[in-house]
Amino acid sequence: MLGEFLARRYPDGQHAQHGAEIAMKAYARLCGEATPGDDRKFEAARMTAMADFITHHLAEKPRRRRGVDDANPHRDGQEGHNQRPSIA
Repeated sequence: MLGEFLARRYPDGQHAQHGAEIAMKAYARLCGEATPGDDRKFEAARMTAMADFITHHLAEKPRRRRGVDDANPHRDGQEGHNQRPSIA
């Protein structure tokens, strides 16, 4: 799973939190798609492990605002300043 790989391999990287979120949603979806009587131990174990990882490694980090922080090189750190510079 790519999301889990990004979160675990690069916990200080810009995509770690989003990768962990994607991994959790993917495991939850797998659990939801299982039919009655299916063994969900794998999905449950991965969700538990990912939740522990998030709690111990990512919970203290501020959550990045997707799109604005990554795509706007002109952002000066102030909220609401996500407009593109005018071209003269």
